[in-house]
Amino acid sequence: MKRSEAPPRDMGLFDEICDVVVAGGGPSGFATALAAARSGSKVLLVERYGYLGGMASTGLPFLKYGDGSKQRIFGIAGEFASRAISSGYATGNLARGWLPVDPEGVKFLFQEMVIESGVHLLLHSTVQGVSLKDGSISSVSIFGKGGSRSIRGKTFVDCTGDGDLAAYSAVPFTVGREDGKTMGMSLLFSLGNVNVEEFRSALSGGWPGLVRSRGIVIPPEIKEATFLDEDRFMPYITFSNRPGEVTFNWVQQVLDRKPLDPEDLTAAEIEARRRIHLLFEKVIRPHIPGCSESFLARTASQMGVRESRRIVGLYTLTEDDCRSRRDFPDTVALCTYGFDLHASSRTDAENVIIDSGFRGLIKIPYRVMVPSQGPKNLLVAGRSVSADRMALSAIRVMVPCMSMGEAAGRAAHLASKEGIDVADVPIDRLRAMLDLRY
Repeated sequence: MKRSEAPPRDMGLFDEICDVVVAGGGPSGFATALAAARSGSKVLLVERYGYLGGMASTGLPFLKYGDGSKQRIFGIAGEFASRAISSGYATGNLARGWLPVDPEGVKFLFQEMVIESGVHLLLHSTVQGVSLKDGSISSVSIFGKGGSRSIRGKTFVDCTGDGDLAAYSAVPFTVGREDGKTMGMSLLFSLGNVNVEEFRSALSGGWPGLVRSRGIVIPPEIKEATFLDEDRFMPYITFSNRPGEVTFNWVQQVLDRKPLDPEDLTAAEIEARRRIHLLFEKVIRPHIPGCSESFLARTASQMGVRESRRIVGLYTLTEDDCRSRRDFPDTVALCTYGFDLHASSRTDAENVIIDSGFRGLIKIPYRVMVPSQGPKNLLVAGRSVSADRMALSAIRVMVPCMSMGEAAGRAAHLASKEGIDVADVPIDRLRAMLDLRY
């Protein structure tokens, strides 16, 4: 070989045409890629971090598999839960309540499950654009180490959470409520070396009672910017299966920030970490029983965004659909979580709706994942589907996102295999591929 000649190399992902390309490796992207690969498609899963999991890898519990009496959501979501429990990464009852899963267990199981099924992974890579041809996406532009490259595919699924791929493709969407404001964001954090029994006992009477009994004063920097004060909104607590570890979800932690604005998102991360350290140093460690020897074990690797873009799909799921438990001819995914709409700003407290008493099964139709306009080979799964804000407040959590992802993966396989538009996927064949028990 002459010195000037480049060495031969094998055909790689950038040279071939994938059947299905999935953008985003969170719960919906994981399930999408896994379902498509198990159906027989050549699948590429693109993820911006060095691991899979998204919000599932932060310590946030999976909400929820059952309706209080029995497990209702199965398929890939149920398989993951069973594997997490059998592997020692989780303990819980899938018929009731939450399922806290060790975040490192999520990263590992997501990775192993997709690789076992033949999914090709491309980590440390972000989708930054699309190329369109004859009304379809012909390729997506990926930015990572080595610069920008193109990935060609037959069918594409947007699981970015923010609908990035759809936005690049000129799919119509809405953001937040009528004035563009979105639900407040959160940065989860975990404490280590907590005396969990003492901590549980202290909080058994509620946050206000503990505050009054110990004379705790919340720093004004926190009270003026969030809803956490001496009377309300102590962060929601998750007890993991790690000894001495407690995870906090401070739900109204960052308000009045735009999740699609990079400057606002940067400011949100900075504000959140400052408030976490302030709360820990001034309130939790010195005043909360069981926490005097604790330490800040970790903060989440990404801000928890509850809503941003929602595509305009062939159908928009509504609050009335959810409340009436409406079924659809094209129901392909399920949700057992209730309405959970959070504030956007400090003046928005009256608009908070947390329907913890909701019981039932929300049915999610395939059409909410199909854009009303845009590329004929693009599906959207996860919290960017077509829904009004109240419906989104229920279906945005991880288990229904995995349920939607599985349906999107099976549909993407059918579209790719048959050479048809995603809107023309035969619903009877798609539903036959899914484990829907209702």
